[in-house]
Amino acid sequence: MINQIATFLTHFTFYITLTLTLIFSCGFSQENSAPDTLQKAYQSINEGTEFFIGASPMWTYRTLEVNEGLFAKPLGEKTNEEAQVVWSYFIGVRHEIQKRFLVNFGFGLSRNREFYSFETSDSLYEYTNTYRHISFPAQIGFTIGDELNFFITGGVAGKAFLSRRTDLRTREQGSLVRQEEIVTNQGFNLMLLDLIAATGIRFELDENYGIYFLLEAKRQLTNNFDHQAPHIRKAFGAGLHFGLHFYL
Repeated sequence: MINQIATFLTHFTFYITLTLTLIFSCGFSQENSAPDTLQKAYQSINEGTEFFIGASPMWTYRTLEVNEGLFAKPLGEKTNEEAQVVWSYFIGVRHEIQKRFLVNFGFGLSRNREFYSFETSDSLYEYTNTYRHISFPAQIGFTIGDELNFFITGGVAGKAFLSRRTDLRTREQGSLVRQEEIVTNQGFNLMLLDLIAATGIRFELDENYGIYFLLEAKRQLTNNFDHQAPHIRKAFGAGLHFGLHFYL
């Protein structure tokens, strides 16, 4: 079910973005063909509220430490896990609460990931863990500019944990590589909290829509695992967040 949701969001974002970009580009080109519009640029008339849809490829990793107490275990080979790039997808609303200040509320599929591989001449043990959440970011920001708008935002995101998917690849002596997908939601905290900061630009293509491009960083403040787990895991990441916005 989770894979279907992720696939749907991916396809939905791609096709909607492509279709709208083609439609609006054609309209924008026709407007530019008029002699009077070639002479001057319009002034921004959009102030207030905008709807956005976007995607976020992000380099993600985690801090990992022993959960001291009855259930503690050494980190072992987990210290050799590596960071991974993973995509997340969001929709939301930005609203200018007063001149140069805005609030940003969103909803989306947020993911972070880690990778481990150990291989010899006759064996293989490799896995990718993907942690999947429904995220509800809330941020406040400051903006400068009109049609080309620079802005910076910061805030938090509540996350509802969905599952951890493990893509496992193994091979024993004299055998073929075996692939397995394991999905679990046992032993995890169901509610998490992220700290978020972003900066970038919004560009108004006409009075109806525009594009935005952000550099974004996240830090998970709470533990992925429950109190009986042997380790404490807190994800973090840095990457891009870009998409379309539409003025309401």
